Amino acid sequence: MTDRQEEIKKLKEHAKSRFEHHLADGETWIGIFENQALDSVDAGRRVAMFFDMGQWDAAEIGSRAPDTNNFIGWKYRLVCKAKTVDEALDNMNWEG
Repeated sequence: MTDRQEEIKKLKEHAKSRFEHHLADGETWIGIFENQALDSVDAGRRVAMFFDMGQWDAAEIGSRAPDTNNFIGWKYRLVCKAKTVDEALDNMNWEG
């Protein structure tokens, strides 16, 4: 296994643990957002954010990510709404 493959394996394991923790309450879903700014060095990068189920219906594929204290969401667009760990893991871009 290459160093990069080992790094990706560790990232997946960490994400799985985090996703399981957040989804355990049954009231949380995961939004997968992708950086779609073509002028960005992080174009194609995907990030996961956690939301209350009350926000499920209002969230539309293609909508922009919310801003947070250390994240500016305008570059990121919703590409997946996941209610399961496997669905979230399958929609992350591990190579990006």
